[in-house]
Amino acid sequence: MDSSIFEQKIIQPQSIVTDKRVLWMGILSIVAAIGCVAADLILQYDPQGNYSLMTPAPINIAPWRVYVGTYLGVFCIPLEIAGYWVVCTILSETMPRIFKPLFWVIAYSIVIGTVFHSMTLAIILVAQAAHNASGVFQTSLLQLQTTLFVFTLPLAIFFELVYLVMWSVVAVIVLHTTTRYPKWIILFIPALGSIVIAGVGQSHIVPVLGNVLYPTVLSLPHLIFFLLTTIVLWRKYIPVRKELR
Repeated sequence: MDSSIFEQKIIQPQSIVTDKRVLWMGILSIVAAIGCVAADLILQYDPQGNYSLMTPAPINIAPWRVYVGTYLGVFCIPLEIAGYWVVCTILSETMPRIFKPLFWVIAYSIVIGTVFHSMTLAIILVAQAAHNASGVFQTSLLQLQTTLFVFTLPLAIFFELVYLVMWSVVAVIVLHTTTRYPKWIILFIPALGSIVIAGVGQSHIVPVLGNVLYPTVLSLPHLIFFLLTTIVLWRKYIPVRKELR
């Protein structure tokens, strides 16, 4: 009996420390996601909604928006790894063989995504220079813009494939097994949110809303999910802490 009490005192505080680390990482992921949303809006928002793959931002965008949006994204995107660490840590309790290696895969893809984001700086600056040029010089700049776009395309495809696979696996595991996440959380997984935002933007049903949401097609769904999951885990953490006290 004394031995079980002693073990309880050793094990439970360690669990609380782990939960606290998860919560702090969740808060870090929320801050990072807010920064990413701000970066996307600063860099890409166009009231006219003239978005395309070749021109990721308005041609007449102010230089400060190009630099601030790019650098803010570069600094914040890697920090979203904290949110993926939380997801993989929680789901590793159920499926460690899947989510421990999957964390490193998604972390690697986020680094690739950061490189893709940073390349938009060059694409935008070249597009602006081409817009203000003429003749052979304009043709050369447009060819350079196309080359830069082709270079970044494999980076985007790699990230998007891993992104879709990652969240598909999360949805299946949460839906069909018992985890610390409620079943309804799959309605807010980022991949699904990205599909909804892309649909709203492309449909032009509500142009004003679509124009605001479209630049945040990746960042806003992450913010919503990280915020909800941190709240869920926080609500489960407090009763356990009170019980130990």
